[in-house]
Amino acid sequence: MKKNTVLLLIIILSAFLSGCGHVGSAKEVHSYAKETYGNSIMLDSESHGKISPEAYTTITCQDKQYGFTYFVTSYMADVGLDGATFYHKPAIRTDFETAYNVAIYESIKDKIPAIEAGYNVIYEPYMDYYNSWDNVSFFGYVKAYDSSSAGNAAVEIGKLYKEADSRCYFTTNRKSYNIPQIRGLKMDARDKNDTLGNLSIADFKWESIEEYYIKKALERARTYDETAKYIGQHDGVFSDSGASLDDVTGGRDHPTSMDSPVIFYEFVTDSGKEFWVTDFIVKPEYGEHKGAWSNF
Repeated sequence: MKKNTVLLLIIILSAFLSGCGHVGSAKEVHSYAKETYGNSIMLDSESHGKISPEAYTTITCQDKQYGFTYFVTSYMADVGLDGATFYHKPAIRTDFETAYNVAIYESIKDKIPAIEAGYNVIYEPYMDYYNSWDNVSFFGYVKAYDSSSAGNAAVEIGKLYKEADSRCYFTTNRKSYNIPQIRGLKMDARDKNDTLGNLSIADFKWESIEEYYIKKALERARTYDETAKYIGQHDGVFSDSGASLDDVTGGRDHPTSMDSPVIFYEFVTDSGKEFWVTDFIVKPEYGEHKGAWSNF
């Protein structure tokens, strides 16, 4: 009886919530677009229904500053758990972010060759997005022979992006962790993970790949002692760690044999205890020590 009562309450609640919203009209969606993305002209609109799960309103806008077009869709999104839909609620889908990023690049691209020549690098803008799930996480990649050249070029190119982003959409209007980066890659990089470092246009601070791995090792070291301080590192092989290959879940260079190279990051605590943390992680990687393998 109690189970049936709970089920009935869920059904009633779901029915109530499904009626608590509706897709916006073309006028309402355009007002949202102007407030969120900047002044625009609505060129076209299409609507279907109002509150049904299939309801939507899509408008096509033209940005007044750059002239590019983009769509904004108000629709009813599924809300549920484990594949079951409990109710629907209004949501927005757009490709504004992609279109705006392309427009910014087009406005600065003529200034980039001089930077490339000055630091002997190659810049590749990143335009490979899924437009329906709009999210720019990288502006592009600087290919270079060394981290210093990549970092200096990335800073100059990043400043071009920030200056062109006159409405501060990618900086002030984004949470810090979500501000797009410019990534440095080795000139002969085999893939996008062959990294030299990353630059955020939030503060124009270049973080080399070495600094990044030291930072991650420090985070893991401080799960053992929060006063841990980095004092150096040394190279070794996997067998030096005493770990089991079966427990390894990832790392800088995923070890596959007992002779695989491993970096040991060295730390000291306020009490004077010295220990190391490896550059690979083991299960459970979401446990107390975040997958750290250490001789602490």
